[in-house]
Amino acid sequence: MSGQPTRSFGLLEAFLARRRARRADGLIPDELRSHRVLDLGCGTMPYFLRSTQFGEKVGMDSSLTDTESEPNLDLLRQDIEHTPWPFPHDHFSVVTMLAVLEHLHPEHVTDILTEVRRVLKPAGALVLTCPAGWTAPVLRVMASLRLVSPDEISDHKGAYGIGDIRALLEAAGFTATAITCGCFQLGVNNWAIARR
Repeated sequence: MSGQPTRSFGLLEAFLARRRARRADGLIPDELRSHRVLDLGCGTMPYFLRSTQFGEKVGMDSSLTDTESEPNLDLLRQDIEHTPWPFPHDHFSVVTMLAVLEHLHPEHVTDILTEVRRVLKPAGALVLTCPAGWTAPVLRVMASLRLVSPDEISDHKGAYGIGDIRALLEAAGFTATAITCGCFQLGVNNWAIARR
């Protein structure tokens, strides 16, 4: 598998991927770890899946070049925007989307989040991170300096504040009381956890 976490070079990409993974991992309730996790948009180097503890781990991304399974880790090359996914209802205790939401076509986001809810077990959790909506111009400057991947930044299709994330999750069927949101990295990134 490639050692490059993104589609092109960015000096801070590996550092930022580690920070996202740590933040997301800290949001996952311990009681869900004995079961199965699905990391949507895991990328060519599924750092989060390799660093987290779960009974079973599955990664899905259209950019995977090597889908050879490892012990306790299965990788599936598929575009997450093409639903339904090849998983039964109530299959995963946790689904993660780390720096993925902003890469999706906005008209598909509600369908994707509805599909997440379908594959989550009752009481399961979706954990997602994405750049704060106001960061688009900052990220473009960082990309021009090759601090972050220019290819990744040019692929952003949407920008989301915490209110936007809440509205999308509610439109997908998550109840308002089951959604918790916040920010990290000095407000540059948002996180959300939604329980089914």
